[in-house]
Amino acid sequence: MDVQRIYRRQAVESFAGLKRSALYDAIARGRFPKPVRVTERCVGWLESDLLAWQAARIAERDEPKSRDAGAWREPPRTTHNARRHSR
Repeated sequence: MDVQRIYRRQAVESFAGLKRSALYDAIARGRFPKPVRVTERCVGWLESDLLAWQAARIAERDEPKSRDAGAWREPPRTTHNARRHSR
C-alpha cells in the first residue's frame, strides 16, 4: 500500500469549498468521503478519496445533458396562487 497524505478538516473545507456543516451533511448523505480516524480525537481525509470525489464532480459537470435539461420552465402554480389570481 502506498503512503497517502491525510488532510485535516480545515484543509478539506478549503479543497472542497464547503464549510463544516455542509461537509458533514454531504458525508451523511453519502456525497462526500468519510474521514479516517487518526487518533482518538482526530480525523482526516485521505488524499486519494478527495481526488476521487473531485474527479466525480468534474465528470458530473461534463456529462452530456438531455436536450431540454437546461431549458427554463415556468414553475407550477399552487392552488393558493391560482385562487388568488382568479378573483
